[in-house]
Amino acid sequence: MSMMVMDIAIFFVGIYLAKIAYGMMKSKKVNKMILPDGEMKKCKDEQAFVEYIAPRMMFFSVLTMIAAAIGWYFDAMNAQGYESLLGVGVFLIALIIFSIQFKKSKKQFFKEY
Repeated sequence: MSMMVMDIAIFFVGIYLAKIAYGMMKSKKVNKMILPDGEMKKCKDEQAFVEYIAPRMMFFSVLTMIAAAIGWYFDAMNAQGYESLLGVGVFLIALIIFSIQFKKSKKQFFKEY
């Protein structure tokens, strides 16, 4: 039951990330939850950074919601084998890929990185 609560929480985090990514795509401004103002002062081109990172963040948020749904499903089915780790695997792969892309964007769009 406790894992089911975690899956639900992770699902809502995915929704929140999607909302932030959509807001950034619309406004062409970086949300303060992503990078604080002090970091943004080092950005060479905020609009280009948003155009690069927002779609990737949206994709990451969708994969986060899918991973949470997979985890919730296997928790509801009371799975005990390796299939119960499928959602965790999807989430970890998505997190690693997004982290690599975020670091790449910091090198490309920020001074002194």
